[in-house]
Amino acid sequence: MNSLFGYPVCKEEYMQKLQGMVSQKPAFVVSTTYCPYCNKAKSLLNRYGIQHEEMMLDELEGME
Repeated sequence: MNSLFGYPVCKEEYMQKLQGMVSQKPAFVVSTTYCPYCNKAKSLLNRYGIQHEEMMLDELEGME
């Protein structure tokens, strides 16, 4: 398990997936389906045609 400042972040499989996703697109958004700020950021990326990848935290299984 990876940690951030001593706190567990997520399972190793998610960290590997995240690292692969970040390296493939110019922008990466980690968000939830209900976050208005995340939705606004994704809307702006779409409006300006910026390719991006996103990870929806509330849709992941097994997050700790």
